[in-house]
Amino acid sequence: MSDTILIRHEAPKGFQFISEEEYERFQAWKQAQRGIRTWKLKDLAKYKYGTKSTERASRYLTKHRHDLDIEQGGSLIM
Repeated sequence: MSDTILIRHEAPKGFQFISEEEYERFQAWKQAQRGIRTWKLKDLAKYKYGTKSTERASRYLTKHRHDLDIEQGGSLIM
């Protein structure tokens, strides 16, 4: 015969208990978000400069092409 202990605990305001399965699913999703992402020049312009114009983003990539080169340890092939 096993004994059962019941513990009542309230989560702090703004927090919620979730099942272990939901937690594992979230962790898998979060890990997948770290994968390879492909950006277009417009995506970079919007992210870095807040504009759709690609001129500044293009100059930025050209200026930093050595730093971004995958063969030099960067994360982008130019």
